[in-house]
Amino acid sequence: MTETQEMLAYLKESRTLGRLPDELLEQLIPLSTSVKFPSGKVILEEGTENNHVYILMTGSVSVISNGEFIVKLQRRGDIFGEMSVITGNVSTATVIASETVEALAIKAKDIGQNNLMNAESLENNFFRIFS
Repeated sequence: MTETQEMLAYLKESRTLGRLPDELLEQLIPLSTSVKFPSGKVILEEGTENNHVYILMTGSVSVISNGEFIVKLQRRGDIFGEMSVITGNVSTATVIASETVEALAIKAKDIGQNNLMNAESLENNFFRIFS
C-alpha cells in the first residue's frame, strides 16, 4: 500500500471525515502529513491558535478544557483540533498525548488556497460536518 493509499484509508476511517465523498478526501491528501508526538507532549494548548485538524492513527490523547478533563480519544480515526480551525477562533481545549501518538495533520487553513481542489465544496462540507 502506498503512502497516499494509506492516508486515504485513515481519512475514510474517520468517523467525521469518512462521510465525505472519496474525491474530496483525495483532495485532502496533499495537505496531510504524518506526525508523531511523544507521551506527555502538549499538541494543542487552550487559548492558542490552531491551524491543523488531526486524525488519530495510533495512541491516545487527553482533552482538557478550563483545567478539567473532558475526554480521552483513543479510537483510530478520532479527530481533534477541528473546531478552532473551522470557527477561526483560538483553541478551546488543551490536547495532550497520553501515550506516543501518530496522527495525520491536515493544514485546514490552506484548503481555500489550493487551486487544485474544489475548495468551496470542501470548506462547505467541513463546516457542515463540524457544526
